[in-house]
Amino acid sequence: MTNLTDDPIPCAAAEWHNILAKPTESLVKHTWHVLSRLADQIRLHPTLSADTQTPELWHWLFWGTFLHDFGKCAAGFQAMLKAPSKLRWPYRHEALSLAFVDWVFPRGDVNRAPVIAVIACHHKDASLIIEKYGAGYREYPEDDLPLQLISQVSVKDQMILYHWLTNCAWKWAKLLGFDAHISPVTMPTEATAKEPLQVRSVHDAVEDLRSYTSRLSFKENAKAAQIGMLLRGMILIADHAGSASNKAEPFISLDLPSPTLMAKLLKPGAIPYAHQDQSAACDAGSAMLIAPTGSGKTESALLWLDRQAALDGAPPSRVFYILPYQASMNAMYKRLGRILGKKYIGLQHGHAQQAIYYAAISDAMSTETATNSAKINEEVSRLHRHPMNVQSPYQMLKSPYQMKGHEALFANFQGGCFILDEIHAYEAERLAMIVCFIAFLRKYAAARFFIMSATMPTHVRDVLREAIPDLQLIEATPKTFTDFKRHCMHLLDGSLSDPHIIGRICADANDDKSVLICCNTVKQAKNIHALLRAQFPDHPIILVHSRFNSQDRSKKEQSIMEQADVDSKNTYQGLKPIVVATQVVEVSLNIDMDTLYSEIAPMEALLQRFGRVNRSRPKGSPLANVYIVREQPDDVKYLYSPDLLDATLRKLEAIDGQSIEEGSVGAWLDEIYAGEALTTWWADYRKSEAEFKAAILDSLKPFATDNDIESLFYQMFNGVEVLPSERYDEYQRLMKSREVIEAASLLVPLRWGQYKRLEKQRKAWPEAFKEGRYEERLYLVDAVYSSENGLDIEGAMQTEIPMEAD
Repeated sequence: MTNLTDDPIPCAAAEWHNILAKPTESLVKHTWHVLSRLADQIRLHPTLSADTQTPELWHWLFWGTFLHDFGKCAAGFQAMLKAPSKLRWPYRHEALSLAFVDWVFPRGDVNRAPVIAVIACHHKDASLIIEKYGAGYREYPEDDLPLQLISQVSVKDQMILYHWLTNCAWKWAKLLGFDAHISPVTMPTEATAKEPLQVRSVHDAVEDLRSYTSRLSFKENAKAAQIGMLLRGMILIADHAGSASNKAEPFISLDLPSPTLMAKLLKPGAIPYAHQDQSAACDAGSAMLIAPTGSGKTESALLWLDRQAALDGAPPSRVFYILPYQASMNAMYKRLGRILGKKYIGLQHGHAQQAIYYAAISDAMSTETATNSAKINEEVSRLHRHPMNVQSPYQMLKSPYQMKGHEALFANFQGGCFILDEIHAYEAERLAMIVCFIAFLRKYAAARFFIMSATMPTHVRDVLREAIPDLQLIEATPKTFTDFKRHCMHLLDGSLSDPHIIGRICADANDDKSVLICCNTVKQAKNIHALLRAQFPDHPIILVHSRFNSQDRSKKEQSIMEQADVDSKNTYQGLKPIVVATQVVEVSLNIDMDTLYSEIAPMEALLQRFGRVNRSRPKGSPLANVYIVREQPDDVKYLYSPDLLDATLRKLEAIDGQSIEEGSVGAWLDEIYAGEALTTWWADYRKSEAEFKAAILDSLKPFATDNDIESLFYQMFNGVEVLPSERYDEYQRLMKSREVIEAASLLVPLRWGQYKRLEKQRKAWPEAFKEGRYEERLYLVDAVYSSENGLDIEGAMQTEIPMEAD
């Protein structure tokens, strides 16, 4: 058994370790670890109390954190820890902790209510504590839970807590660096502390909790709600980190090597672009960069980040690199790890753990080492330990949608720097939510943003300036745009599946060209892949879309990067690859194909598809041909506005056969987004903006989780992960072997609407799954899955359904 006094804790007497917080950890030791992790937050957010005009912020957090687990001294809780398989303690220890608040913050003390909130809500929402532990049982004392709780505290343990608090608290405050931010408290006499705890102390504290939390919402009292979010967010971060397997490891800052960063980012002998110099010299605050694809926008963002750190005199508290697609997130995670060091970079999306696992396997790690690496990253990312996280905007939006622990996300965003890549990739409705939350974070979290794109139409610039009025504009020079002229665009009659188009693709492949084919729907991508496979049975043809499990998708992404990476230019047995894909390849996959065939899409998306072609073109070399087909499957209307596609096609007709200079694209977009197309865009944007503010931001409040809003989030953004029923036995075998990551890698993402349509036709169903202590709700689908084609939901359907992207 672990020696509870190992790793000596300052100032603590040996007998004090007899009260446990966990089966193998004393309450004293656990509290030290939690306070240590809270001290990290002061270091990461040194100006937070001043920025929020709340000098008592750390005072409330320190004393609330010191007291937060005092209730674990209950005899029943201690018995449960010593025999965890036999006993269950039916109370909340944090409710009992409230009985000790009177020692340091008696009723009438102005600091009392915030400290109570920190203690009461470090696990559960305020509503649960209020409902179960308020003064509602005066007529029936036998049902009064606080009365049952205080009867479980012995005088001996009560005095251990008193002497620990009296002798250690202020010494710990000095050792951990809190003393400059908090004040000492006045303790009762030892004789007073020996008196039995009063049930009234819990009832009064719960009533104070009710009064305090009932008036906290951003709609009614934004300042108070902001402080409430920080109080709960900080205790959640500290308590979770102090309970984790690496509890002794501090939160680290992003170590940006200012003097050498530019040299580290650029290739030997390379001269920085003017927009990179501007990014490295801009003022404090947010900025927007417009520069050609492949001209070092990621490097510009890092130089901006370095500049902000230099102006602040300290690294940013946390950095969030926001991308729209999992493929681009996985690629950026690896790229930033190479530039800045793996220990600084986290990855957060639905399949992040599996993506890191398969990346580790590809680096020749053993299965056990790869599993540990993935699990550690998942835990570290969940606890917000990484100073830079690569994630989707939907990870950001978990905070306003009041997901469990949303206050910790909000606290983590304080003073953060956000890099948003290719923000135009989102349709009007999603963009409105993202931009609304950008404005919210700027106002309530002092966040800064670096927004970059190769194309930025006027209406998108306008909404960004609404959200960030002081947004600095950085634009590449006209010469840079000219130097990055790489493509000659051609329109072709017919659709991608027509024989003459397939014939052209085959001819390019036979001419030793790598070919990228971009489809708007999974259905069309699978169709094109089948046609080409029939023509080239031995050729490397890679199909990639969203309906692959993470195991196969990771392998496909790795294969694409190995054969078409900008720096590698490898081939497969002497043959260059054909990649058939949906929108998943549009953003930040650093690949370099020779030519492109694409269905029509909004101009911004087309420019991203062009950007995967001729990416490393030497100056003076020929332009690459990119081809757009005029005809579309009817179901494209479910993805893009027909008016927008018609306007895009008219502009493409006008430039057919011409070279593409990205510096002209802004003007093209303003031509396209005119008339009915622009009216529709603004109507969709303003409607979504108003609904998001009214239904989401106005209802945001701390110490609470809204299950209805949380459910809405999953339906809107995450969809559902399904298991092909034919692989159920394999899943069960892996779970029995405790190969949890490999089991999760069999799940396939589906949009919620697609799943519900399958369910309606009895081709999908939820099923409870239990293996040992592991329980989950599996969603099974009766559909064929293959590593080459993914999940065949079209074949499973009895009637035709609208197809969706990715």
